[in-house]
Amino acid sequence: MKDEYDYEFPSNIETPEEYAERLEKEERVRDAINSLPSEDLKAVVYMIMYGYSYSEIAKKLGISKTAVSKRWEKAKPILRELLKDYESQYR
Repeated sequence: MKDEYDYEFPSNIETPEEYAERLEKEERVRDAINSLPSEDLKAVVYMIMYGYSYSEIAKKLGISKTAVSKRWEKAKPILRELLKDYESQYR
């Protein structure tokens, strides 16, 4: 028999612990992205935060798709390095 105060959250609702973890992760990712060189920052934000394609980003920034790709390829190892400790905690 369940105690009247023993409540289980539905699977689609975050527990307070899950909420705190999500906020911490978001802050860590935001800090890592913000540490990128300014020329890479906009391309990465458009890609990660808004889900834009290389073509959409190229058009917005007035650069080629190749330049967008190079900026992304340059940013990935930087982000990977900045987030490696955090990533290993939550795998």
